[in-house]
Amino acid sequence: TNFVRPDISEWSALGGYAHHGQQQLNHRVITFQHKCIEPLGESKSDYQIFLDICKRLGLAAYFSEGMSELDWVKRMYDSSDLPSLMGWKEFIRKGYAVLPANPADDKMPTAWNWFYEGRKKDVPEPHPLPSDYTDEFLTGLQTQTGLFEFECESLKRFDANDPERPIIAKYIPAPQGAGNPEDLKDYPLQMLTPHPRYSFHTQGDGKDAFINNLEEHRVRVDGHDYWVLRINSEDAQKRGIKRHDLIRVFNGQGAVICAAVPTDRLRPGLTHGYEASANYDPVGEPGKSADRGGCLNLLTPKKSQLKQAHSMGSSTALVEVELWTANDREPESIQAEATS
Repeated sequence: TNFVRPDISEWSALGGYAHHGQQQLNHRVITFQHKCIEPLGESKSDYQIFLDICKRLGLAAYFSEGMSELDWVKRMYDSSDLPSLMGWKEFIRKGYAVLPANPADDKMPTAWNWFYEGRKKDVPEPHPLPSDYTDEFLTGLQTQTGLFEFECESLKRFDANDPERPIIAKYIPAPQGAGNPEDLKDYPLQMLTPHPRYSFHTQGDGKDAFINNLEEHRVRVDGHDYWVLRINSEDAQKRGIKRHDLIRVFNGQGAVICAAVPTDRLRPGLTHGYEASANYDPVGEPGKSADRGGCLNLLTPKKSQLKQAHSMGSSTALVEVELWTANDREPESIQAEATS
């Protein structure tokens, strides 16, 4: 939401992005989000910007329906069941309302029971499309056969012999991984880069937010907040690396400076660092020096997972790790490869 206008929380989903994907607010909590500040400088709220544009087009009445920002919040309130639980003025004063839990006999239906029992689908969906179903609407699965497929019929029709996307799901080794000993000669550690735990992709990181105080997110060393890289304890000991030492994580594409966290939760040969750092902070010339912002995606493969579709293959890479100090210079070979 915006800080420069009042709003009411969307308590049911993620703006259409995911069904029943509640984040930050419990799905039974509705909040009144008070206007926090006046717009800064010449800025305006999104609603006011669109309203001003519509005024110039002579469409203000159609857009606003004669209502203010607060009136729209009131309309959302009135369209819900909240008035039966709490009055409008009390809702504004208190700032939130907790809805009672559903009665025991009004629980959501169990997923897939409808298919097992041969009934129409009774699990709520945000937007079921008739074209998703082979036969009658809500009957059968949304596959080309309407059945549970061990062999994917759509892939079979597209390319039954595609080795990168087989018709039967199976494990396929990563392009860069421990399966190829030749790849491990220069870069013997496999780096995993899953989604971050405390920020949403780059959103929330790099804005001097409170999550910088979480040592699992960033670690402050000499006044700088470094991205965390976890490394197996045995691998760290071999390299003389201790907890919160600054380390240089590198391969043929570039180098990133991180704070080390030795752990026994990773098996030997593995490292772990979240993707989606919001900072790119090269210690020297951009593109020719190590990044201390934590952009581990500088080291991940640029190749797609498969040729016949769009799919990033950037969740794992091969790297080497060594201790680093601010006086260290990047090897010329790495500089050259990073710019190529």
